[in-house]
Amino acid sequence: MSKILFVQSGNAELAAKSLRILKEKIFTSGAEIDFVADDVHTAVPGNLVPDLCRYISLKRGIPVAISFLFSLWNTKYDTVVVMFTRESGFIKHKILGVLARKSNLIIFNENVDCFSYSHKKMYQHLRWRWIAFLNSNRSGILRSVNDGLKVLRNEGPASFVSICWNRLKARRPKKVKTQLRTNIGPLTFPVFAEPTVSVVIPVYNKILYTQNCLASILEQTPDTAYEIIVVDDNSSDATEKTLRAMENLVYIRAEQNRGFVGSCNAGADVARGKYILFLNNDTTVTPGWLSALVNTLDGDPSCGAVGSKLVYPDGTLQEAGGIIWKDASGWNFGKFDDPSKPEYNYLRAVDYCSGASLMVRKELFHQIGGFDQRYAPAYWEDTDLCFSVRSLGYRVLYQPESVIVHYEGVSAGTSTSSGMKKYQEINTAKFVEKWSDQLKLQCEHSVDNLFDARDRNPGKRILVIDHYVPTYNKDAGSFFMYSLLRALANLGFRVVFWPDNLHRSEPYTTLVQQMGVEVIYGRHDFDHYLEKHQRHFDAAILTRNHIAINFIDTVRSRIKKVIYHDPDLEFLREQRRFQFEGGEEDELENIKQREMYLFRNCDIISIHSTVERDIIQDELQDAAVTVIPLPINGITDCTTRFTDRSGLLFVGSTHPPNVDALAYFLEKVFPLITAKRPDVKLHIVGQVPQSKLKHCNLSNVVFTGFVEDLLPLFEQARVYIAPLRYGAGIKGKILEALSFGLPVVTTSIGAEGIGLTHAKDAFIEDDHAGFAEAVLKLYDDPQLWDEVRLSGQKHVAENFSQSVFTDKVRETLTALLDS
Repeated sequence: MSKILFVQSGNAELAAKSLRILKEKIFTSGAEIDFVADDVHTAVPGNLVPDLCRYISLKRGIPVAISFLFSLWNTKYDTVVVMFTRESGFIKHKILGVLARKSNLIIFNENVDCFSYSHKKMYQHLRWRWIAFLNSNRSGILRSVNDGLKVLRNEGPASFVSICWNRLKARRPKKVKTQLRTNIGPLTFPVFAEPTVSVVIPVYNKILYTQNCLASILEQTPDTAYEIIVVDDNSSDATEKTLRAMENLVYIRAEQNRGFVGSCNAGADVARGKYILFLNNDTTVTPGWLSALVNTLDGDPSCGAVGSKLVYPDGTLQEAGGIIWKDASGWNFGKFDDPSKPEYNYLRAVDYCSGASLMVRKELFHQIGGFDQRYAPAYWEDTDLCFSVRSLGYRVLYQPESVIVHYEGVSAGTSTSSGMKKYQEINTAKFVEKWSDQLKLQCEHSVDNLFDARDRNPGKRILVIDHYVPTYNKDAGSFFMYSLLRALANLGFRVVFWPDNLHRSEPYTTLVQQMGVEVIYGRHDFDHYLEKHQRHFDAAILTRNHIAINFIDTVRSRIKKVIYHDPDLEFLREQRRFQFEGGEEDELENIKQREMYLFRNCDIISIHSTVERDIIQDELQDAAVTVIPLPINGITDCTTRFTDRSGLLFVGSTHPPNVDALAYFLEKVFPLITAKRPDVKLHIVGQVPQSKLKHCNLSNVVFTGFVEDLLPLFEQARVYIAPLRYGAGIKGKILEALSFGLPVVTTSIGAEGIGLTHAKDAFIEDDHAGFAEAVLKLYDDPQLWDEVRLSGQKHVAENFSQSVFTDKVRETLTALLDS
């Protein structure tokens, strides 16, 4: 029988309910519960004591309290439950450090419904784990603090309490100041001959909200051509007088009240834009709100409608797309949660988006017949429209970059028993009758299905792990990962990206999220995440051996299909480096065994180079190894003529092979070039450490550092150099130079795996004298320069394009998932 200590302060009714749930739902095999109450605040009901617990009164006064706490120190409890309320006094601030001596601890803040969520199954996982129930106004929100026990034991209660408090604060969404203004005068909107968007705003009274909505549109929409259509549903306040005073606004006043459905359809009938945006008047918009929606429809022909992220005026989330369950009940995904969390910030297909801010293609809206009049005057019409859009083969997308502040309930109230809101219940039956066949295909109504139901993409779900969110314009490995995520999303997979550093680096994270990829960031524990969601993943892709080695065992034990992608063979690279710099054989062997361990514990090994594929297969004859090309971004036709170019170009980073290559070139090769052409300069681009080149003659060298756009440099240079003496894998910067039509001089190491033909697609020279001679040939012969650059560009276009890359990714994933 479990021995439980329940400590409570502040609310006796919640305490009684909590104790019953503990007895009846969690500790069903029996439990001995000691109930400790702070008599300063708590009046214990008479029926609480005999059947549920042994009641211990914590009397007023510090001496008695201290005496009680010391008596607890000698008692061993299996689990300690601490319940806080806003009135909690002594217990809230003093008792945590004493209570949890080798016990499991549940911290529980005012919301007793959390216990309903944490049923018996959860209790089985409580041992050696600290479960903190946070956010008192929401049920079912929990956080696993794996290191809590260790902190308490090693650092003491003060440190533990500090960490708990900091993590509690971290979960609170940042508040935004959204206050209604009362001094808004007549507004003048811009005039566009051909507006892209017609913003239709149905109104009925509430002129102050309408004014604030319109003012926010005027202030926050400088980048999109739009028109405003306000449909007044026969308001009785100052709406008509106020809106008629505004310029360049289409104002339609109904002679009688038609409700939301009739007003929206009337506004759509006069819309001139190619897109119609339905917007509630009890909203205010934020920067970028409209362009984000327009860009979504412009960039995705499969998208028929797109909706915004809705937040409350206090900054908490109202809706991040909507879910309709099989029983026709609805779910505002994320309601009352922190809108900055990963699951609410990636573009995804949804069941529906709220009509509070919903954009639809005008032709499609009229093809459907507008909002269905059966739902007049209001409610379910937006969900019905989204179901109609999807029935015609289009997708409905949720766009998190379009953020709308919504004063929910202002227009129609909140009670479903009276007023306009009562139609929410009435129209449910109409919706069920119309969409009964589709409802059979929806997810069963269960919080366990939320992970799947929030995303309507039918593709299989892939977990991808790398060291950080790909900085695609800084290194070849990141560009590969960026291309891989994009290819997976375009192929219809549901992708979750887990960066090892869990950092939300911008602008890169948002770019990946806009592909439709969920990026995990912030405070997350990988083991706990995968334990919770493992059944939803069909496959995993890991990369970079120093990162993958930390995840492979957990992934292999929980996900059936695993690909390990090796950007290059590290043991091969280090073996080659040792030839120049020396090193310990034990170190090399450890590197090799780490890579081999990863190879043996995956289903498919992905590599860029055919040379390295053969090396792996020589080591592991039964290994399934596939070559996936390192993709280029595309072919760029440089327009600068040979005679208008000058200088050599090198692009690299702090990677040791790059530093060694530059030192070798500056010491051995460049002097031979400048002896014949003293005017030639070398431009070094990237975060190359100049301190490691101080011993070289840098008089003809220009360091540019990191450059966002390389095109001007590729247009300016005459020859690209890659004098690598060691390394492994495909060299992305060589591919990039060739894609820009810039001829390349490299070594056999640099050219390895690319398939280049010497003196045709590029010059390949390992001898420093031969390298210098090749550079001078290309530098001084315009005909040779043109022939080599065009041949090299053609070669990479045929073998390393995004389409070739995507086809290979599709082939590899198909083979994996069908096996």
